[in-house]
Amino acid sequence: MLNSAQALSAMDRISEAEVLFEEVKTMIPQNGVDMEVKYRMTYGKHLLARNRSLQAIMEFESALKSMGDTHEDKALVYLLLSDAYSKAGEDKRSLEYYKHYHSYCDSLAVHEKELQLNKMIRDMERIKYDKEIAERELEVVKADRNTLISVGAALACCVVAAVFWIMLRKTNHLYRTLVEQHQQYMQKQTRLVERSMDLAETDPENAKDKALFERLERMMKEEKSYRMKDISLNKLAEMLSSNRAYVSKVINRFADQTFSSYINSKRINEAIAVLSDPYDDTPLKMLSDELGYNTLSTFYRAFVKETGVPPSKYRSGLRHLRKEE
Repeated sequence: MLNSAQALSAMDRISEAEVLFEEVKTMIPQNGVDMEVKYRMTYGKHLLARNRSLQAIMEFESALKSMGDTHEDKALVYLLLSDAYSKAGEDKRSLEYYKHYHSYCDSLAVHEKELQLNKMIRDMERIKYDKEIAERELEVVKADRNTLISVGAALACCVVAAVFWIMLRKTNHLYRTLVEQHQQYMQKQTRLVERSMDLAETDPENAKDKALFERLERMMKEEKSYRMKDISLNKLAEMLSSNRAYVSKVINRFADQTFSSYINSKRINEAIAVLSDPYDDTPLKMLSDELGYNTLSTFYRAFVKETGVPPSKYRSGLRHLRKEE
């Protein structure tokens, strides 16, 4: 019945669809949590397609509360909530749920890598076991010992090579997916900052805050002050002829970030620009030093924390995406 309601909704037979949705709603108590989650997601999509964003949000929030931590549709619900809040004009809430979606996908990716690693270990143990059995048989059949050992070793090498090749392909695909998701996240973050700046223009009391943030952004763009190894909130405030509390407040308001996150995001954004240039092969050690990091390992950890992908994999993944466009 829920599928029929969904089909009627797709055909814009709204009244008929609404009747079926109401009938399905009465059946929820007899069918359990999975039925409730499926109903609320489907009905929420129906509402969202009719620009009834607030009602859709209520349905998606209810679905989220009903499902467990590992429900298969949890990532989709986060994405639907992000879309619904965006259509409702609540960009900050939209970004929060998009971050939840991004974080949840990252956790799923880590879990998937763990499963793949466990499978590889089991395969290796199986190969080891098979090899031990083969060696016992070789001791019995000494005449064929050399031949059987060679065949067994060759087979083991082929299996291991096949397992690593499959793992490599899956890992590279995963990294490309994370790169694409991070690019989308950066676009949403940019829109949020622009919206905060637009809102500030409508309020004369915020003109001073906006002016300071614009000066800060110009300084970051033109002087690249974030590259300074000894950059600090006090030093930045001094450069802007202001005080640390006010500068911190302005950064938090317009960038929705702390001072350290703001500086790190500027460094990572420049790193991404360099890594995405097909003609720029700057070594990572040199790049990390130019961006103001004291060590390559510090740059590596900061980059993975921000994007979920190592710098070298981001470079290859982004260039692969550029080729597909």
